[in-house]
Amino acid sequence: MADILQYLHSLDEPVKEKLLKLFASMPGPLRERCAVQNLKKGDILASPLDPADFVYVLVHGSIQTANQDSSGNIYVVAEFTAPSLFGEFELIAGYPFYRGTLTATSDCRIITIGQEAYLAWVQGNGEVLFQRARAVTRRLLEQSSNERNFLSLRATERLMFLLCRYYERDAKEGTVRICATRQKMADEINTSLKTVIRGIQQLKKWGLVCMEGRGISVRREGYQRMKMLLEKEYLSCPPGNNHLDFNEIEMERRST
Repeated sequence: MADILQYLHSLDEPVKEKLLKLFASMPGPLRERCAVQNLKKGDILASPLDPADFVYVLVHGSIQTANQDSSGNIYVVAEFTAPSLFGEFELIAGYPFYRGTLTATSDCRIITIGQEAYLAWVQGNGEVLFQRARAVTRRLLEQSSNERNFLSLRATERLMFLLCRYYERDAKEGTVRICATRQKMADEINTSLKTVIRGIQQLKKWGLVCMEGRGISVRREGYQRMKMLLEKEYLSCPPGNNHLDFNEIEMERRST
């Protein structure tokens, strides 16, 4: 297509500002080899063992990354909004296949950069290579820490973690109404449907969520409380050394 910089000028701030700065360092002939692609919600962009032939730049929408644990179970690692890059780790590391699953969680628009163009870009500019390697390393460190913490959480803690993520992504005016099915939530946190149903009832009992028909609502107060509990009682401790004391939560609820 024509120089991708022209397309970037049509994007909303701050996505435009960040990506213009990034792509300005790419030589014009390489920018012309980039392409814009649309994804529908639910489309799978990449799966494990797919050839790592592209770097994908998310310019609109959201994409979820998921990995597989040692038992073969799939769990969601994180959800990213624009601007985000995917596939850099594999190309910089020389790994021939994608390591996880990338799924569009909304209608998305991405810029695709072919393997040859991406490598020519970073190999031809030491500063760009350093900046991209630093960005990839930082993201991997954060993701690795989050994964270790998440996999060590009990089911109810994972549910709280997921509800906090929904709130941070979709809350409007201090409230988010979660329309995801119970089964989808169970799949996202790698647990059973029955466990999710029990967990939701427990969180409702503690006043952390509200029920609206079959939907679940999380208000700012509930989100802040769940976030504080996760950070105070678990995330600040080494994985495996501690879990939330739910008896203590119940006693505190009764005293308020």
